[in-house]
Amino acid sequence: MLRGDLVAALQGREAERLLAEQAGWQDAADAAESNVLYILNQLGRAEEALVRGRALLARVDALGGATEGNLPWVFNALIASCIALGRLDEAAALVPRAHAMRLRFEAEVLPLQLVSLAAARQQHAAAARLIGHARASYEVHAVVLEPMEQALLDRIERQVTEALGPARATELMHQGRVLDEAAAAALAAEPGPEGAGLGHA
Repeated sequence: MLRGDLVAALQGREAERLLAEQAGWQDAADAAESNVLYILNQLGRAEEALVRGRALLARVDALGGATEGNLPWVFNALIASCIALGRLDEAAALVPRAHAMRLRFEAEVLPLQLVSLAAARQQHAAAARLIGHARASYEVHAVVLEPMEQALLDRIERQVTEALGPARATELMHQGRVLDEAAAAALAAEPGPEGAGLGHA
């Protein structure tokens, strides 16, 4: 999506949020707000997305109910914001609860952020495994990434392949295809170089 299209989409989601709030439809307002967070991150406005995401999470936690179904997307946006801002420990700290929401609501929005977090930490072996996990998960659940998301995943794969070498990167990505959700979340959140505990490059 081009920047102009993103700006237009942001305006549309902000209008949806306002209308839903005026109508008293909090779950719809929160869904629109999570879409706003996604677009803000795509526009490079990660600080704003993080502030609004924290506020949204606090509101959803306080209200509970139907609004909780939006939590996978809220955590996805929060982790993306933290990664963009270099707050990698904060991003990692969000992973366990994001993983729980992924399982609870069967929402496959987390895998790309797990890849991004490992890559941002320069944990190339972990990132390679998580690329395999992400691609396998998307295939199983018939998830089609947005063009910008697909471009990010492809770019990280190229970086990982350059860092590890084609043979090793391919081997690790193949290993990652059999990682379950819990193992993938643990690998992404794990501190230390190259995801210690699951092997080094």
